[in-house]
Amino acid sequence: MAYDIGSYFNSYYETGSLVISAGVDPSQTAAAIKAIINELHRLCETPVRADELNRIKAYVRGGILLVLEGTQQVVSWLGSQESLRNKIMAVNEMIAHVDAVTSQDIQRVAQFCFAPEWRRLAIIGPDDTDQAERFGQLLRSR
Repeated sequence: MAYDIGSYFNSYYETGSLVISAGVDPSQTAAAIKAIINELHRLCETPVRADELNRIKAYVRGGILLVLEGTQQVVSWLGSQESLRNKIMAVNEMIAHVDAVTSQDIQRVAQFCFAPEWRRLAIIGPDDTDQAERFGQLLRSR
């Protein structure tokens, strides 16, 4: 359905965004939107399994440690800590926060952040602009 899909987040002092992007053939746009919305809905309704939560915590912990291997990354870490939290959080403290996350925490945050009223959609490519209302309905679904 998609030849590329990924997600990332942007953190700012008072706001942020979670971006999900997908590279799809134009004929698969609606199906891809439906599949993404279904996954967001699943995160809201179904607790993350313990093994999956442990795997992602290990991934995040590893990412935190790896990103601090270079001077530029350390400076970026310190700057973002200072600008987002008005203090510098020790790496061990950040890892403790990651370890403390529960599947209930994920559901609670997902239910707020992935609610239909917060969703936005941008399509780049040769899609038919007459489809905008249909895609908007998909975005607001569930």
